[in-house]
Amino acid sequence: MNIPPSINTIIFHQREYERLRNKLQEAYESSSLPEAPSTNAALHNLLVRLRMRSYEF
Repeated sequence: MNIPPSINTIIFHQREYERLRNKLQEAYESSSLPEAPSTNAALHNLLVRLRMRSYEF
C-alpha cells in the first residue's frame, strides 16, 4: 500500500534540496577553477603514453 508522504516530510526534503543547492552554488562561485579545461593536449598525451605502456607488458 502506498502511503503519501506527510507534509512535514515534503517540507523537510524541499528545505534540504534548497540548502544543498545553495551550498553547491556558493562553492561554484568561490571556485578558482577555469570554466573549461586548458590542458587537453597534455592529458591526451598522458593517456596515449599510459595505453601504449600497457601493451608493452
